[in-house]
Amino acid sequence: MNELEFVLNKIIDMDTRAKDVKNEAEEKQKFIEEATKEKIKEIENSMLDESKNKLDRIHLEEMNNARLEAKKILDEADVKCEKIEAAYSKSKIALRDRIVKEILNGSKLR
Repeated sequence: MNELEFVLNKIIDMDTRAKDVKNEAEEKQKFIEEATKEKIKEIENSMLDESKNKLDRIHLEEMNNARLEAKKILDEADVKCEKIEAAYSKSKIALRDRIVKEILNGSKLR
């Protein structure tokens, strides 16, 4: 019976060690999974921050481009207005005299 007890004890020992090894492996796997999830979260946050910064730079650049384009359009409009005002200033006296003459001539015909 001694041999049988010895063999049974060895089997029980092996079973106990197998359970311990399994538990250790499960704990290591859990630790690795948590560490991996944390690393993925860090990478996602880093990528998100990088994307936000890039988007902010692009937005600022586009706003500056829009301001420059708006200023260019306003400057062109100012130049055209100045040309129109200059042309009007040149001809307003002659135009006023002509209108007055037409009004006076028109009233003489009646």
